[in-house]
Amino acid sequence: MHDQREFPRYSYREGAAAPFVTIYPTGSAPIRAQVRDIGEGGVGIRGEHDINKDQVVRCTLSLPEIPVPIPTLMRVQWSREMEHGYLIGLQFLI
Repeated sequence: MHDQREFPRYSYREGAAAPFVTIYPTGSAPIRAQVRDIGEGGVGIRGEHDINKDQVVRCTLSLPEIPVPIPTLMRVQWSREMEHGYLIGLQFLI
């Protein structure tokens, strides 16, 4: 499979100290998902809920090294169902 990312990604190990993102889809309850990797162009997450491709969502990114969540706007680039949830690629818009 060819990697189409414009920027390199940096992986995080799963666990209590792993960063997470809270996604606020329009008209739905907030979704919390674990960050699997992050790069200049976006993040890869693992969560229990699917998000529609091309949907623009308001998010907060929580990193263990930073004491406050970082607000951002992202676009869903892709979503893939897994055995226990979904892997989702989000692109930073701001």
